[in-house]
Amino acid sequence: MRIRSREEGAAAVEFAIVASLLFMILFGIIEFGIVFNRFQGLQAGAREGARLGSIQTATVGQIMDRTRAAVSMIDTSSANEVCPIDNTAGHYCITITTTNTTWSQTSTQTAGCTSASGTTACQTVPCQTTSGSGTGQITVQVQYKMKITIPLWASPLATVSGAGQFNCE
Repeated sequence: MRIRSREEGAAAVEFAIVASLLFMILFGIIEFGIVFNRFQGLQAGAREGARLGSIQTATVGQIMDRTRAAVSMIDTSSANEVCPIDNTAGHYCITITTTNTTWSQTSTQTAGCTSASGTTACQTVPCQTTSGSGTGQITVQVQYKMKITIPLWASPLATVSGAGQFNCE
């Protein structure tokens, strides 16, 4: 007669312990890829907005429109544009800054502008200089608040941002 050892379920228990760790690592890698993709997209969108803003005829509203269109991973119809960005997932912020002390204007423009807006702030031309020659810089920064979801782990909020800077022409 054979004596049976009492280890029939040991392999299943060991697999359950190891599998949970492997799933956390797998989903962590996937989430890292998603965050990196968002970072690359925000960088591209900010550069596109800054590139348009570097010409002396582009208005703040046009720059905001171009940046929103280039940041394709953010559904701007469902995400809220909140500046400064708050602690809620799905919010984004676009900031346009011009820097040069010899300009007739130095401005920072945030949420709410479109090319169709009739407000003065949205119709200003950030790279327009008093001398007519572009000697300053324009910076466009895009921030997006997203939730990182990894099973069996905390789901923190992370702010991913991208920036583009060009010399005014």
